[in-house]
Amino acid sequence: MNLHARSIRQSGVTLIELMVAMVIGLLLLSGLVNVLVGSKKSYQWQDELSRLQENGRFAVQTLSREIRLAGYAGCSPVINNLLNPAGTGYSDSLFDLSEVATGWEFVGTAVGNSYAMNSTSPTGVAVSSWDDPASVDLAAGLQNKVVPGTDVLVLKRASARAGVTASGNTPANANTINLTAASGVAEGTILMISDCSGADVFQNRSNASAHNVTRGASNSNPGPGNLNPGSNNFSHRYESDAEIHAVAVTVFYIGLSAGGEPALYQLSYDMGSAGTPVALVEGVENMQLLYGIDTTGDEVPEQYLTAAALAGNADRVRTIRIGLLLRSFARVDQHSVISSHDLLGTTLTTPNDGRNRSVLTTTVKLRNRGQM
Repeated sequence: MNLHARSIRQSGVTLIELMVAMVIGLLLLSGLVNVLVGSKKSYQWQDELSRLQENGRFAVQTLSREIRLAGYAGCSPVINNLLNPAGTGYSDSLFDLSEVATGWEFVGTAVGNSYAMNSTSPTGVAVSSWDDPASVDLAAGLQNKVVPGTDVLVLKRASARAGVTASGNTPANANTINLTAASGVAEGTILMISDCSGADVFQNRSNASAHNVTRGASNSNPGPGNLNPGSNNFSHRYESDAEIHAVAVTVFYIGLSAGGEPALYQLSYDMGSAGTPVALVEGVENMQLLYGIDTTGDEVPEQYLTAAALAGNADRVRTIRIGLLLRSFARVDQHSVISSHDLLGTTLTTPNDGRNRSVLTTTVKLRNRGQM
């Protein structure tokens, strides 16, 4: 029997067919990866945008609430300032309560100007880089705190009642207001006594255990102290039902958080000197402010000016226009970000750092200054 070798044919794929299949598979895989990457970037973009909007709303709500309250002085329309303008750290922007909403403008960021935001570090920036309505430099307590290129807002008002009651009438030439019990008011607290005939602002020079608050003359720390009571009376005689309030002097500015992120900060001068800064909202990169002034007496603002241009008109402010520039925390596609932003007429150029940015603006009425 002859055995013939049979050639057995094996079915399968050739090397070329295998390579073609691999290429097709790689193309499909690449497409899936691109879809996943695109979805991730889209999610990241939307997530950062949502955070921007949430932070922006909170910042605007906080500023708007404080602006509406600015200028509150009980039922009095007139405030007499008995603080010492020659005292330590005094400036009208901080302690003149007839100017209830003022601040500092960074030089070179007025309407029509352009500013390149190349640095957010406040360290070493000269206080002369800011001007207030009286062309006074930025307060020393704010030095090395405020990001360059940003404005500073100062709001003043009577806050909560001090929780004290006068034990009798207070003559206009008195320097002490006697109380029914220990005041509990710390020495150095800025106070306001008011009724519907007027209000007077002074710095308390009695300790918290005293049964009085006093406006003894002093210009020592903390704060500006008071004018000499011997030649500077209260505006009028106060009856025992007069209200005694603590005064809130609140500064809002853009600073850097511990993590190096720009943030909206709040700083109190209630004790006559700078308190401890509090970060309110991270991601707020710039703030520009315009003040609406009433020039005709109809209580409607005819002009919007920067703080530095308010000379002679700071007591006519009726509205404040706020512009905020917010930035994302995460970096997104560098090719899709905008590097130029119009903030209340000021053109801000930001670094091409891949961060998403958003502009928010609003105008707020001072409820305790005139009618709209």
